[in-house]
Amino acid sequence: MASKSLTRLWRCLATYRTNNTRHVRVVCPGMLQTQALIQQQVARLSTNTKQLSADTREVKNESSNHKFDNLQCRVDLAAAYQILEHLGFEEGIDNHLTLRAPSSNSGNDVMLVIPYGLHWSQVTASQLIGVDFESGETIEGKGTVDPTAFCIHRAIHRARSGDGAKCVMHTHQPYATALACLKDSRLLMLHQNSARFHGRIAYDQDFDGIPDMDENVAEGDRMARVFRDNEILLHGNHGVTAIGPTVAYAFNALYFLERVCQLQVLAMSTGRELSELPEDQVEKTAKTWPKYDYIAPLFFNSMKDVIIAKGSRFMT
Repeated sequence: MASKSLTRLWRCLATYRTNNTRHVRVVCPGMLQTQALIQQQVARLSTNTKQLSADTREVKNESSNHKFDNLQCRVDLAAAYQILEHLGFEEGIDNHLTLRAPSSNSGNDVMLVIPYGLHWSQVTASQLIGVDFESGETIEGKGTVDPTAFCIHRAIHRARSGDGAKCVMHTHQPYATALACLKDSRLLMLHQNSARFHGRIAYDQDFDGIPDMDENVAEGDRMARVFRDNEILLHGNHGVTAIGPTVAYAFNALYFLERVCQLQVLAMSTGRELSELPEDQVEKTAKTWPKYDYIAPLFFNSMKDVIIAKGSRFMT
């Protein structure tokens, strides 16, 4: 019964954005029962929580709105950590997913991130910490942020704050990282899915070792400049970073990048001549892909179902 209630909870919190407009989708019939679970989660984030409306589309006051939005962000980011671990995209306790979210206690934004030392398979909404963008101090939750994550992710968040990009995902996922380790790490237009990334990838070939504490800030600023307004940054001899307006969109980009990198590596491994798409077909296909952006939240929510079926309690 608890598992079914938790399943209903995350469905109530499922959100998607279209043209920078948030829509809250309430799909569970037992809203009154689910409301109690929502309030329990909000209480964990703040001792000053107030009564939420039974209809989540009619939040009564700004304070409750901050808390509810913060919780929604936490649920999605925790799900992303566990989903990517399920897919084998994680590397020990390293790499990071971050999300700009409203603070549960004020109107200021915080950077939600995993506390350093926690395995991705164990991340839950209440375990994520909220870090102050200026000081780097933990102002929500318990634990500390990896200094590398703070300096590099903060720089990217700041650089992209004006275009609605709120989620930054950095991993060393196998096939994308394998491509990044080649002398020529360009993503070739071999498949229709490859064309999805046409003109949307930046390449960073200036790997200069792992930055020390004093170099982190400068390295973050440099990466943000190389990223520019792209969706993907492929780090030579390192890994990959994806950015999106929501967790669902960033996850979607990261997932499909890994798939096309896998196709490219497998095709190259045959030793036979590659068949690249003609430029006109690449351009035509690339222009078609934005029509399918609506798939991102649907896919992300379906992956939530997958890990819930495995017993995940990411929403707690």
